[in-house]
Amino acid sequence: MQPDNMALYIKRADLYFRLDDSESVLRDINKAISIGPKEDNLLESASRILVSAGLCGEGVKLADQMLSADKKNHAAYRISYRCKFALQLTPEQSKTFSKATMSFPPLLTEPGIRRSI
Repeated sequence: MQPDNMALYIKRADLYFRLDDSESVLRDINKAISIGPKEDNLLESASRILVSAGLCGEGVKLADQMLSADKKNHAAYRISYRCKFALQLTPEQSKTFSKATMSFPPLLTEPGIRRSI
């Protein structure tokens, strides 16, 4: 693995999400954010994974950490909003929101990674 490639950590977090391994999802997203805290497209993908994995509380915490380092980090605001919105939904609404969130067009722009997360 390329230890400084944020996109690969996001990709692996998506795989862990699909395997229902929340602990590994969070670990890889934290690692990705530590590598590229201002990579908006990849952070958008990370927030979608957190919402879909039901880790919205963790998503809010991560966004708050990112904002404490840089108040102008627009991706952090989007992550915070998406996660706070998802926390207010009923379980049925949450399922629909998660499915809709995961069906956005591809965001990863790293060569070789061209699918929606």
